[in-house]
Amino acid sequence: MNRRHFFKRALTAGVALFCAMFFIPVASEASGTFRPFPPRPPATLDIDQEKYELGRAILTNRIRLTPQNLPASELRSRTSRMESLQRQLPRSIQNRIDLPAFAPLLTDEQFEALEYYLVRRYKLRATSSAL
Repeated sequence: MNRRHFFKRALTAGVALFCAMFFIPVASEASGTFRPFPPRPPATLDIDQEKYELGRAILTNRIRLTPQNLPASELRSRTSRMESLQRQLPRSIQNRIDLPAFAPLLTDEQFEALEYYLVRRYKLRATSSAL
């Protein structure tokens, strides 16, 4: 009887040890911040660096702008696109920058660069030709 009791206890302890060895590592991976695989880096964005820097220079007033002779329809189109982007900007930026004021001052290339910069920098919804 004593021997049977010993084997029964040993078997129970063995099963308990096996379960502990199997389930504790599985549960510990799911419960903590440890990740068995490192997170993937963000996908790289293909940024046209020249266009981006031109847009940034325009917004930070590092480029001297002169009024352009634009047809009224083009000026309205540009102004509405700038107003749309202005509404999407973060509040702190909206209070400092008046984007519609840039519309009559930019050449086509400068306008596209400014729009491109704003869409990329502030992750705004793109208008027709911003990308």
